[in-house]
Amino acid sequence: MKIGFYNVTAGTHWGGLETYCWEVGHQLAARGHRVSVIAGKGGTARRPDVEFVQVPYTPRGRFPDLGT
Repeated sequence: MKIGFYNVTAGTHWGGLETYCWEVGHQLAARGHRVSVIAGKGGTARRPDVEFVQVPYTPRGRFPDLGT
């Protein structure tokens, strides 16, 4: 099965969700699945058996707060 985890900070930060993406991806890959972590540009892959796909993104801080 092909499985993808999308988290914009998975390549550049260490936190709960980022660790979850890499560790669960690693375990699924060990069971024969093709796993990708899709993240914003920057950083490096943390597991050699999980594909790391980097995509461009705009950080939230660059958008004005409209008070919603």
